[in-house]
Amino acid sequence: MIPAHWEPHHRDEDGEILGYLAPAEDGLCVPVTLIGHALAEPGDADDARAALDSAGLSYLADRWLLTLPERDEPVSVRIVEAGPARVRVANVDFGCTEVDYGHVWVLDVPADDRLRPARSRPGVIRGARRYRRWRRNWRSLHRSGDSWASCRGVGHGGVSAFQVLEGVRDHGAEAVPDM
Repeated sequence: MIPAHWEPHHRDEDGEILGYLAPAEDGLCVPVTLIGHALAEPGDADDARAALDSAGLSYLADRWLLTLPERDEPVSVRIVEAGPARVRVANVDFGCTEVDYGHVWVLDVPADDRLRPARSRPGVIRGARRYRRWRRNWRSLHRSGDSWASCRGVGHGGVSAFQVLEGVRDHGAEAVPDM
């Protein structure tokens, strides 16, 4: 069950819950998914909310790895249903011969270390890391007094992941005007 002291964070547009702000040391917060997995390292509440907004609910469609006590290798799964008390995940691992493809496991939430994203760096989802880098770049530009700029993460078109746009159009994106 999601701990009562975790603050829910809702999407502004429709009120859908995106995740939670879990208290950490020194008054910081950790943005966590609906299943209790950390999206980013501890930070201030605004950064945690922004990380949840950035990730949205897209992580629910990703592959996850489920660690089982009777297996050396984790099983690749997809989230079927997520709620505040439990998460249901289905086997999508053709190499898992112990159970049928599509077998559903029911796990208590937060799922802790049993369930993690099937990504190169488990523990932090890439979108949140990309957002933190963007926010750090934006803050440094804003504090330095240089011209207003917008840093955006782009994952297509051969454009670098963080490109500073200063008053020009690039791949359909407009720079933020001077204020």
